[in-house]
Amino acid sequence: MIQASRVLIFEPSTGLKANLLRSLSSIVPARITKAPAERSRLYFIICWFHAIVQERLRYQPLGWANPYEFTDADLRVACDTLDSTVDLIAQNRANVKPDSLPWMALRTLLSQCIYGGKIDNDFDQVLLDTLLDRLFTAKSFDTEFVLVDDIDGKALHTPEETGSKDSLINWVINIKSLQKPNWIGQEFVRKMLKMSDDELAYEADDLESSKNSPTWMVQLSGQCRTWLDSLPEQLQRLRRTKDNVRDPLFRFFEREINLGAKLLADLVAALVKSKRVPANWHQFAVPKGVTALEWMRDFVQRVEQLKRLSTAENLRLEEVWLGGMFFPEAYITATRQLIAQTNGWSLEQMYMHVTTANGGQSKSLFTLTDLRAIGVSCEANTIRLTDEVHVEVPKLQFTWTLEKHSPKSVVVPVYLYSNRAKFLFGLHFVPIEFEPSLLSQRGVAFVTNCSL
Repeated sequence: MIQASRVLIFEPSTGLKANLLRSLSSIVPARITKAPAERSRLYFIICWFHAIVQERLRYQPLGWANPYEFTDADLRVACDTLDSTVDLIAQNRANVKPDSLPWMALRTLLSQCIYGGKIDNDFDQVLLDTLLDRLFTAKSFDTEFVLVDDIDGKALHTPEETGSKDSLINWVINIKSLQKPNWIGQEFVRKMLKMSDDELAYEADDLESSKNSPTWMVQLSGQCRTWLDSLPEQLQRLRRTKDNVRDPLFRFFEREINLGAKLLADLVAALVKSKRVPANWHQFAVPKGVTALEWMRDFVQRVEQLKRLSTAENLRLEEVWLGGMFFPEAYITATRQLIAQTNGWSLEQMYMHVTTANGGQSKSLFTLTDLRAIGVSCEANTIRLTDEVHVEVPKLQFTWTLEKHSPKSVVVPVYLYSNRAKFLFGLHFVPIEFEPSLLSQRGVAFVTNCSL
């Protein structure tokens, strides 16, 4: 009987409209109509904010870098917080001025306690604060306050009639059912989703063509021969001297090359019997679900870089593919220690500055290669928003100085892989012709390794 049974799973409808209807339906009508009259609009703003926060999870890692569990419990606590703060200001009056409402208190409680308490990524926290700063303001009571900039060429304004629960629900029902990513601040996410669909289509083509391939033993033999041909027999290790052992950059590259040589020896001697990465190959961070073929292609590129670095005459002047390092954060730390040691500076007084990629070779400049900018294009130390999903950055140079960052600069996160699971550091750029708050809403970031 159990085997013949059917399991039915009822999941809530997706989309901003459905989310708003669920949120408003969960609130008792008397709660919305309670004095002061401004309370009802605040309830609508909280429901709109809650819907945006939840819907952005569908576009992770662009919407949020990490998957957070924002639930209806957060909405209930937010509504309770709203009632407490408004009652404290209203003192049973029928109306209050929007300017006198406790906006700062509401934003702080929502940001630091209710929703922000679950966030463990600094740039996701900036995004949350940006959404709160935009919605929870006295301007939201203006009839011309814009919720969405463009829906079929028209702006969506806040509802004029918010005095009752029915009026709010009717306003939501009249919203067009087709949700677009720009409703939640993701203007170029559609291109990203289309690109993902194209990649899945290519994978399906590969699977279809594999049906006519030889047996698994022939395939495995061919794969192993290809991998062995693409790998060097061994890596030349760096020679230690009394002078270079004091160099932080030398110690970093020595550790990288030694680990690469050990992994290379294990690989050459290993017999691959699984499509997944063997456990003893997990010597550095990789995304979950990476196949042995994907891992090997990435490892070949890493070994090629280590082979070049192992024979370099001056490691300071070498260009580095940061995503191909086993411990990329250690490289940034080593460059900082090197400049501090050379100039006799304190580490706490130094700041990382992006410079032009044509700055030439200098012992104080370090060059990163093969970065990918998501949602922006960069030139020297400036960035511009772009409708392109990503822009390749062949070279990017940085240095360490005692000069503080410009007050006009913004911080762009740098992640190891495109899944944004591992944050490395932040780069400071000067924004050109756009509001800094758009960076977090559009999920702008740099990725160091795009092969996995």
